[in-house]
Amino acid sequence: MYSGNFDIEFICKVPKHGYVWKDNKIDLVPKRNTGVIYKPYTQEAYDDFRRLAKYKTPKTNYIINMEETLRFANKWGNPFSSSDNDIKIGAPFHAEMLFLQAVTLYRNLLKNIKDEIVPKKPNEFIPPLSFMTFGWDNNGDKMIPIYKPKCLWDAIRFTMLFSIDAKETSKVCARKECGKTFSGRSNKIYCSPACTKKMWDDVNRPGKKSN
Repeated sequence: MYSGNFDIEFICKVPKHGYVWKDNKIDLVPKRNTGVIYKPYTQEAYDDFRRLAKYKTPKTNYIINMEETLRFANKWGNPFSSSDNDIKIGAPFHAEMLFLQAVTLYRNLLKNIKDEIVPKKPNEFIPPLSFMTFGWDNNGDKMIPIYKPKCLWDAIRFTMLFSIDAKETSKVCARKECGKTFSGRSNKIYCSPACTKKMWDDVNRPGKKSN
């Protein structure tokens, strides 16, 4: 079985002054009509979603759930819409309900993978894949598939399918000449044994050691 890399291209739109909870404590609305901040989707967004999933449990204090949901939205915007109108003041999105559904979907897929079973409704986990193209990777040395989702939630779902067993996804190899992202132990700083050896050789080669 062949396994390769992929890339995701998506620009998040975040209200400059963030969101606030409406009085119903269910919907989030932008604070002001003062424009947006454009942020490219990165694996950090996926890690933040997984952290949010840990908070959204019955055992977690409701206030903490609301604070963490607001923190995610203020950092990455409305994950469930591609409409520019949703970033205008007075345009709410049902954050509590939609995030709960998203987290439930994530946990179900995680359990399916752990139990080594095929999901009963696999299409629930698969975002629309019609926006696929190809391009060079960051190093410019090979072609990779590029997914262009309509919304942040589709980007998260796509990442979820290919990174479900990763303990951490937003780690970058400490060797500057490499710079690849990888998953692994919290104390792992290089993406491969080859990079570990190259870094060791660079540090310890003649002329590099301090006198």
